Amino acid sequence: MLGQLGGVAGARRDSRVSAMVEEADVLRESMEVEDLKKMEAVQRSYMGMYADADGPVDTGMDLDVDGLSALLHHLDTIGYTTTDAVTWETHLKRKPSPKGKIYIMLVDNWHYMYLPLINTVQRGLLAFSVNTTVVKRGRPTLHEDIKAMIHNSSNPISLNKGDTFIWVGEYDDHVPWATLTKADIYTIHYDLDPVETRHKRCGKLSFLLADEIWEYSHSNIDLLHHLCSRSNDRTPFPLMRFLPAAFDPDAFPIHQKNNPGSKAVFFGGVKYGRRRCWKSLIQEPLLTGKLRDEYHVWSKKQFIRFATNDTTSGVFLNIHKTCINTPSTPAEPRIAQLLSHGGIIVSQPIYHKDMESYSGLVDFVPISEFPRVVSKWLSMSAEERQTKADERKRIFQARNSPKEVILRSGVLETFGVLESFG
Repeated sequence: MLGQLGGVAGARRDSRVSAMVEEADVLRESMEVEDLKKMEAVQRSYMGMYADADGPVDTGMDLDVDGLSALLHHLDTIGYTTTDAVTWETHLKRKPSPKGKIYIMLVDNWHYMYLPLINTVQRGLLAFSVNTTVVKRGRPTLHEDIKAMIHNSSNPISLNKGDTFIWVGEYDDHVPWATLTKADIYTIHYDLDPVETRHKRCGKLSFLLADEIWEYSHSNIDLLHHLCSRSNDRTPFPLMRFLPAAFDPDAFPIHQKNNPGSKAVFFGGVKYGRRRCWKSLIQEPLLTGKLRDEYHVWSKKQFIRFATNDTTSGVFLNIHKTCINTPSTPAEPRIAQLLSHGGIIVSQPIYHKDMESYSGLVDFVPISEFPRVVSKWLSMSAEERQTKADERKRIFQARNSPKEVILRSGVLETFGVLESFG
């Protein structure tokens, strides 16, 4: 049977589980019959997650012998029995050491894009005297780099028992989640992708193995519970927390302008599913010659240059990918970023819970209403617009300081910090 499973593994192994092959091989060599029964039970339970789905289901990951071995290893670590594996009645319940270090890790070329959220975590925790360290690594050697940090005192960054490992953003399939768990390192995935465009999330190893999942949007949390749960409530969920981008006290201020050449700006990549509606908007009579896009800002220095340019009016458009907003569309992190800078934002509607967070701070209107609303803002004097922008910025700061975001999220519970501290 092992030989058959090994053959299947060789044929079906893909990038999402290949990072776990080394540890799975070690485990596979020592497997007994009871282990195989447990693996089969885990597989039945895992596939049962999709029993209530409509139509064919793409799990997003083949749980072959390598993937199942790693998952079995995780279950053994926390003392699961075969019955536990079938029912999935509980999820790992443990805490990092109060004296443990906290490492926030990400792929190096994504740093500026993720900076508003990383700053939220670092500043928010620092307000409660909790220190963190940011670690950046290249993607090609990511798996090996992380494993080399585990219990390695000769490494400048050493992940030890009781420490916390926070992975930010994409390429989480390169992270050795099972190895980190076995080493008694508390694991968190700070997920920064919209669930509606990443429908395979239920099968991701971070969702199966991480101790916590942090989400920047209420939409993601609610969708994950809907997409990944079953009516019998036997599917476990990692502890999920809502951590949106907070106000950035160091954000370079944008001053509203009403120069002859100043325009409203879409701050992002038009080419990523927005060409159709962008083409339509720039041809609107009310907006002809009054719009531009900006996708070449990848550092603070570049942002300052952009913000002080005479063509940057201070009015921004927020357009969703595909130009369509659904009831579950999450709030893009750039909304918080631009509010911190003092921008006026006109946005397509987002998920109702996320929209409530920005009540009175953003103009949420259908894209068909953009010409009217954007042209109204552009027709105001710079002084009048600045007054309104300053007021929105002040309210956003009061509602969403890093300290307040961390306090509301419940993260202090994870790190053993009493809320009464603040």
